[in-house]
Amino acid sequence: MEFQLQSISQWLDELASDKPAPGGGAAAALCCALSAALVSMVARFTVQKKKYESMRQQAEALLAASETLRARAQNLMQEDAAAFAKVAEAYSISKSDDARHGAIQNALMYATEIPLAIAETACECAELALQIAAFGNKTVLADAGSAAIFAKSAADSALLNVYENIRNIENREDALTFQERAAQVTQRLQTLAYMPFMNTSKENEIAK
Repeated sequence: MEFQLQSISQWLDELASDKPAPGGGAAAALCCALSAALVSMVARFTVQKKKYESMRQQAEALLAASETLRARAQNLMQEDAAAFAKVAEAYSISKSDDARHGAIQNALMYATEIPLAIAETACECAELALQIAAFGNKTVLADAGSAAIFAKSAADSALLNVYENIRNIENREDALTFQERAAQVTQRLQTLAYMPFMNTSKENEIAK
């Protein structure tokens, strides 16, 4: 089912159903899109305020980047479902058909590329979230933090699908390439500081 903002409840019903798609990959892409949208929100709040006039150009550039990532994430929601359909179609080919093995391997390649693209896009969203948090409108800092957390969750979830599919790819060179790209995403995420958005120190406690 095509994802439309007007029918998000219907899409969630599909996600909760006993159908295999949409599944975890599409849900990860949705989290990624939510992250990008929150980054755009914070950027717009920054551009509109005279107090942040000196950061307008930087915020506008970041806004353009986040909107590009949002569109990409929404497309990946559709592609994830398409990738699963290709895998299902390949496995439905008769075992007596010589084309079955190649079709399965090709489908698995595609089904690995899509969640990996979701993870890479989510990583970019996380980086943008932390950038806008550093100089953007402080009244919406929590939204920037939410964007970073959504992005990390999206990347982590998508990578689960990547590693699951890698196990079934017989071409070791291709499998290693996917594994290296996945490792790069993990490494990039580890360098990002999320603690400013999850400070649970006693300094934030209300005095009793």
